[in-house]
Amino acid sequence: MKEILKEHLESGVVQLPDSAGIVAFFGDGKMLMCAMTSDISAYLAVYFGNDIDDKNIGELLEQCDKIGYWETSRIFDALLGYKALEQKYNPSFNQIIRYYDDYQYLGLNFVKVPFVKVESTTVNDFFYIGPFRSRYFVHDVIDASENYYKTPCCPGETFPCELLEAGKCAGYCTQNHDMLAEDLTKYFLQPKQENLDIITKEIDTLLDGFLFTKAEVVKHQKKLLSNFYHQVAFLTITKHLNIKYEYDGKQIEIAGGLLKRIDGRILNRVNQKYQPNELFAVDKSELDERWVIYNEVSSKIPEKLLEYYDATRQQLVEYLLNKE
Repeated sequence: MKEILKEHLESGVVQLPDSAGIVAFFGDGKMLMCAMTSDISAYLAVYFGNDIDDKNIGELLEQCDKIGYWETSRIFDALLGYKALEQKYNPSFNQIIRYYDDYQYLGLNFVKVPFVKVESTTVNDFFYIGPFRSRYFVHDVIDASENYYKTPCCPGETFPCELLEAGKCAGYCTQNHDMLAEDLTKYFLQPKQENLDIITKEIDTLLDGFLFTKAEVVKHQKKLLSNFYHQVAFLTITKHLNIKYEYDGKQIEIAGGLLKRIDGRILNRVNQKYQPNELFAVDKSELDERWVIYNEVSSKIPEKLLEYYDATRQQLVEYLLNKE
């Protein structure tokens, strides 16, 4: 571990690595908080920036007198080290600073308006996807999907709305209700490459017409939807990941998409219970760990992923049949 005094970080005289690793805050000889990160320098810049208004972070920095960090070659190594430290020291601020509280879900309703909505929790009558780290990202996904596929983008509970009058919506609330579940599934729950091919053709048309600025805008929206599709694939699979294997001399066990054991040591964690409408949703506090594990497993045994896709698809079919 490399150590830095807090005042040296505050004065900006320390040059930090931009590699993956583990960061820990110490005060009075005890660990106050630890975390994994893909970029040590960027992570600490958030805590020692000039615009921090979170009282919990302020309290952490007030108690902290030094920071320690470990560089790792891969983010998965950082996850293993971070969970081991958290298990051993149980740092108090790991429970107090909830950076993930602002994460957002995409809610789908197969029965009533609004059919698509950004939600901060999973307690209402929606089918949930997520969470996602940015509210703006979810809004942009809804807007881009409406723009290219005329999927719902309901501004409220009143219908029909101005989007139908402007021809920007397929009119699910008035005449195409039977197509609603099919289209929500096609464009949000089980999106395919052919969806993006439609946008690629538009980009090619714009480029042929020398409309380069408009083409760049459409490229950005294609990248946005591609990112969303990647995250949906992750959410489809994560809860089904149950594997044991050796990693860098350690015996690793993953259960339900989360670390269960590291070299025989069972990790303490809350056992989350999910409802049928949370098939594509996970708890906000688990998102980052699940994402790291998903990418690790995808690189190790990609052939297993198809089995997990099929399991979730069958559960989705059963959910939709029950909603009819």
